[in-house]
Amino acid sequence: MSKKILLINDMPSLGKVALNAMIPILSYRGHEVFALPSCLISNTLDYGKYNIEDTTDYMINCLKTYQALNFNFDCLCTGFIINERQVEIIKNIKKENPNLLLIVDPIMADDGKLYNSMSQKNILYFKELCKIADVIIPNYTESLLLTDQTIKSIKCNANEIKKIINNLHTI
Repeated sequence: MSKKILLINDMPSLGKVALNAMIPILSYRGHEVFALPSCLISNTLDYGKYNIEDTTDYMINCLKTYQALNFNFDCLCTGFIINERQVEIIKNIKKENPNLLLIVDPIMADDGKLYNSMSQKNILYFKELCKIADVIIPNYTESLLLTDQTIKSIKCNANEIKKIINNLHTI
């Protein structure tokens, strides 16, 4: 069944990630997709040098327009979030639409470390979103950061995974 999905994630000029990946896949699957960029990025962060343009004000204005047009969504998927105002925007959307499925991908880290431009503040932002999410899809590194665990290795066994999952339920 086709769903109306609001995507809040970054839009990189270069790279097959974030909105560049989500839009075509979900559209191909028959969903009506609304892309609301949290920021514009010159390229993926792994190049070391990049430019990030904050689009929070644009997000607010788009949401006002969506509301005026009576757009409703079945699902909200979040990815790269760059500030506390964006967290509040997402929390307000969920509060105003309690039946909305909220999926949070806490895009902030991999391979045992935070991405370039990410800080402890980003971990706190994603903890806030995970508290209200229906589904969270962190990778291993993000799971450890969200649950305040020390990253000792980028590999783990089944028992460690079970412990991490249980810890994620307590965020």
